[in-house]
Amino acid sequence: MQLFAYLNRPMIKTSLEQSLLVFKALSDPNRLRLYWLLTHVGEAVCVCEAMRVLDLPQYEASKHLKQLREAGLVEAEKRGRFVYYKVASSNGSFVQGIAQAVNAIDSDSFKEDKQRYKEICCCVSDE
Repeated sequence: MQLFAYLNRPMIKTSLEQSLLVFKALSDPNRLRLYWLLTHVGEAVCVCEAMRVLDLPQYEASKHLKQLREAGLVEAEKRGRFVYYKVASSNGSFVQGIAQAVNAIDSDSFKEDKQRYKEICCCVSDE
């Protein structure tokens, strides 16, 4: 039983390891699109909404969101059968800086994603 507890303990990552996870997570275009969308929505997004915006199968959208969560960029919350994701609120200055940098990317690059999200959910403003 002690071995099982040892294997399931949370991994303590160094600052460098955590930084590498963040950069690796955002190196994928779909994860960058998801994270950009989450920084602009301002509320939790369900996996089913994310898959429709990115036009991906559910398992791929879930996989991308899981990697963003493991990098500490997003938080997950289970509501009934569904899992909702939002930008992580309790994180260090490095991750906050990353969120600001991603948020500053020209919105024209993500215009189609934002439009699809508006069609799905009317909570994105026309900044």
